[in-house]
Parts: sequence; C-alpha cells; structure tokens
Amino acid sequence: MSLYRDACEPWFWCQKCSPYSLGAEPGRLTIVTTYQEVIDHVRMFANTNESLRFVADRVITAKGLLKPRTDKKLVEFFTA
Repeated sequence: MSLYRDACEPWFWCQKCSPYSLGAEPGRLTIVTTYQEVIDHVRMFANTNESLRFVADRVITAKGLLKPRTDKKLVEFFTA
C-alpha cells in the first residue's frame, strides 16, 4: 500500500506491481507495510483523527472486515 505525501488516500498494489510503472509520481509516495507506518504517515502529513479514521476505514475495507464493525471485531482485526 502507498500513500501520497500530501494526502491520506491509500493506494493498493499487488506485491509484484510497481506503482511507478502505473503512473505514480516519483518521490511523492510513501510505501507502507505496517499499521504503525500508516499511523506515522497520517500524523506527519495530516495529523487529524478524521484523516486517521478515513485511512483506517479504507484499509479495513480492503482487508475484508465487513460491517458492522464492533470494538471487539476491530481489536481482533488489528491484533491478529
């Protein structure tokens, strides 16, 4: 997954794909591989809870956690 440095919209790529060969702008992407890297990116470039919730929602949806998202499901999702 990657995030542009001035935005919090995540872009998802397969392991073999290069975001740069698909049109991403060189030098503007942050490639993230852990949840902590996502949090660090949001804090550095947006630093709002709303942005963090937005990115978390996109990641959770992409990973397949369906609604309703209870506290228990979220804790299990992020600690598994």
